[in-house]
Amino acid sequence: MKKKFITYCSIFIFSSTTGSVFAHTQTGTLATSASAVDLYSVSCSPDVGQKTAKLQTHIQGLSQSSGALKISVISQRFAVASRTTDVRNADGQFSPTATIAGSDGVYNVMVVKNSSGMMSYSVEFHCLSQSGAHTMTNSFLLQNQ
Repeated sequence: MKKKFITYCSIFIFSSTTGSVFAHTQTGTLATSASAVDLYSVSCSPDVGQKTAKLQTHIQGLSQSSGALKISVISQRFAVASRTTDVRNADGQFSPTATIAGSDGVYNVMVVKNSSGMMSYSVEFHCLSQSGAHTMTNSFLLQNQ
């Protein structure tokens, strides 16, 4: 009985932490509303002795859409923000890279679109040292619209 309880507790704890993501790439879908926003918290930390100097992001619209619907990613830390937009959805290409200078710590990353319509996307986060080496990158989905 005690073994079953521990197993159930372990499953609960593991399943309750699935919002935390350790990959650099995340996929999602913004709902139909033009004001839909997915919000990620991206944490950059030292890796192999190298400190973070910047966060780079880019996005790819995965859904076919009318020419007017575009998807963007906005990265923000303190009073500094950077934005990039995928101008051709579903072409297999990411947007240009947006870079925000910073350091180890937490960044806000928002996925937005410019008009109504459902849109699936793939977004990449890269915490990088001054030399361009990857530092530890963890992300957590805070808001899913």
